[in-house]
Amino acid sequence: MGRNQIALAGTNFRVAPVPPPVGYTSTDEQQTVAVWVNGVRCSEAFASSATTAVAEVPEWRGSHSATTPYAVDVTLSNLSDLGAVIAGETVTKTNGYTYDRPSMVAVTPFQRVIEETIALFRRHVLPNTGWIRSRDYDESTTDHLDSTQRATLPMIQLVGPTLAEAKDWGNVTPTEETVSSTEWRRRQRQKTVHLVWQLDGYTSDRSDNEAINLANAVSDFFTIVKWVRIPADPAAPTGTQWNHEMEMTGAPAFDVAPQGDGLRHFRVEFEVRGVDMGAQDLPVTETGWTAFDPDGPTVTADGL
Repeated sequence: MGRNQIALAGTNFRVAPVPPPVGYTSTDEQQTVAVWVNGVRCSEAFASSATTAVAEVPEWRGSHSATTPYAVDVTLSNLSDLGAVIAGETVTKTNGYTYDRPSMVAVTPFQRVIEETIALFRRHVLPNTGWIRSRDYDESTTDHLDSTQRATLPMIQLVGPTLAEAKDWGNVTPTEETVSSTEWRRRQRQKTVHLVWQLDGYTSDRSDNEAINLANAVSDFFTIVKWVRIPADPAAPTGTQWNHEMEMTGAPAFDVAPQGDGLRHFRVEFEVRGVDMGAQDLPVTETGWTAFDPDGPTVTADGL
């Protein structure tokens, strides 16, 4: 796909002069190197030292039918103070970068939140809880995520989720990172969404108590269980946890009257909030210098 950052190692990369220790410093850093990936120039390229440079890879612009992974050449050139390529100071790494489509089978934090949501209902309310992804198709019935069989009662079916954008939720500030002692950059923040679910509970119409008890169990569940928690690192389940608020929304339709089809049914809608989507290595949106005054506080360029 591209739009991620790569590091280039080499020698004799041209480095921008260090800004003055005090006074005004511009956020427009001097670009001393240019990088091309598959012949397309990178919008961001910066030499942090004579042996290290970083660049943001442009998105793939080749054929949509290209077989991935697809290796392409990476070229770096030193630039003059006027931004022109310096003759004789260009180097190319053959097959230096590989474009690839996202994996359709990788286990992402987004998927882990969905799986943990299902597991919570199975753990605390009813083991016979399923996730409806399609009402007429399921490629595998052994992945524990298939639709619950309608002949098995009582049961809970989770439908969804649909995604609701959460503009004012989560990390609304772009990620800031330090590149060197005098240079910083900010990255575009991840897209944060709320997962909107529909829960359907089914029992036999031959038992009033079963329908009422299942509805009460679901209501108690949302009163007690307020978070969907997943480990930040799946390999360290007891380490840092990511917490996502879970709450029933709107007025629950606890109508357990017989439906005329041998079933009693009730419906609840709920949200799991603040789920980040997208890649971790996001595009750079802003760069700048930090000025140091030995006799005063440290300030950033955009605050001068």
